[in-house]
Amino acid sequence: GCAVRSARARPPAAAPHGGSAAAMAEREAVPDEPPAEDPPEAPPGLKALPRVSEEDVPAGHHPLETSWTLWVDKKSTGDRRAPTAYMEGLRHVGTFNSVEGFLQLWACLKRPSSFPRDHSLLCFRTGMSPMWEEFPDGGCWNYRMRRSSETDVLPDMAWESMLIGCIGEAFATPDVVGCVLSSRLKEIAISIWNNSNSADPQARFKIGERAREVMKLGGNALMEYKDFQSSIKDYSTYRNAQAYIMRGDGS
Repeated sequence: GCAVRSARARPPAAAPHGGSAAAMAEREAVPDEPPAEDPPEAPPGLKALPRVSEEDVPAGHHPLETSWTLWVDKKSTGDRRAPTAYMEGLRHVGTFNSVEGFLQLWACLKRPSSFPRDHSLLCFRTGMSPMWEEFPDGGCWNYRMRRSSETDVLPDMAWESMLIGCIGEAFATPDVVGCVLSSRLKEIAISIWNNSNSADPQARFKIGERAREVMKLGGNALMEYKDFQSSIKDYSTYRNAQAYIMRGDGS
């Protein structure tokens, strides 16, 4: 169930400020290239994120824009509604800040089709807690796939593309704070979280459309958006989510 070979074949997408392996290698090959532009101003409410530099990673590694942390969560029958109880139930898998560091962890992870039922894999910017209360003005896009003997390829490739797209800054915005793989008895769900909708309520639709492109979904893909204020009230990432047809033309 290891997908590291396909991950190596497709390195993370270029970060908006040149944080990908390809961009870093190109800069090394062209020393006279003008300095990179300053990072865009973070959206209101987004924590200041320390950017990774070449000095922060082992020699020969290609730094990502920010550090990321992987967590595993097992669905529990107990009461974990309190944020402290929820965080205590998470298992820390590892933290990485370079392309090579990610690949080392990725080599040990199971694909969605073989991921244990009732478990979730969460990848978030380091320093941010993967829970609704951390982003009360934000929400998440969900893409849900029913399990069948013919759907192994779709969830495996969609999750790989989403994970690599997140850490490679394919969404070109620090408002994207993490992504989640949820393995359930009858379905597999992939989610991408955004920090806040207060400054620009329409920005989430750009993220949703980009998610459709990143996961290489066809036209008329059905995706759902759930704001976290509602999640905090009904204690669900999926229940009462609003459905949208992502047509690929921005509508």
